[in-house]
Order: sequence, then structure tokens, then C-alpha cells
Amino acid sequence: IPGGPGEGLPEPGHALSPDMHLDHHMYLPTDGGPVDLGTNLIDTDHDGIGDTVVMHEPDGGLEIVSSSHEDGIADKVTTFGADGTYETWVRGSGSHWELIEHGRVGGK
Repeated sequence: IPGGPGEGLPEPGHALSPDMHLDHHMYLPTDGGPVDLGTNLIDTDHDGIGDTVVMHEPDGGLEIVSSSHEDGIADKVTTFGADGTYETWVRGSGSHWELIEHGRVGGK
């Protein structure tokens, strides 16, 4: 292959849209379309692929957004409120999200 492997070959399409290419960004599917969460990804399983974004909220909260399929499309979001509450959401098909866990850190 001239110029090395992969030169001139299109990147595989992104799971949200065949026109969107895997570009090392994390995308959060919403009813209004995908939201780009940027490229500041953390490789939590040490396989060389960034799979998690951590966002600090102005109110002191924290959001952890992950792609378990390592395709750049978020499928799990855990939020921690400044008051100690937390929620974990997982994505089913499309942009449908389901609350699977909630509570208060260190309490009931």
C-alpha cells in the first residue's frame, strides 16, 4: 500500500452516524443529537483507548461519562452532586437513558 497501511482508506463510521468518524472525541447521545464532550479522555482499562471523560460542574458536582464499547459514544453516566447525591444512567438503544442506581455517598 503506497505510503503505509491505511493510507487513503476511510475511517470506519461512528456508531451514531456513518458520516461521523471515530476521532478520539467522546459523544453523548441526546434527543437533540450527539453532544461533543471533547478529547480529554482517560484510559481507565489501560488498553490504549480513551474511554472516560470527567467533567467538573460549576456547582461543585462531578460527572463521569464512559463508553464501555470504546466507540466514542457514551453509554454510562454517573453524576455526583455537591450535596453527596449520585445517579448512574446507562444508555439503551438510540438516545434512551435508564436510571439504574441512585443514592447518597456515605449514606442511605
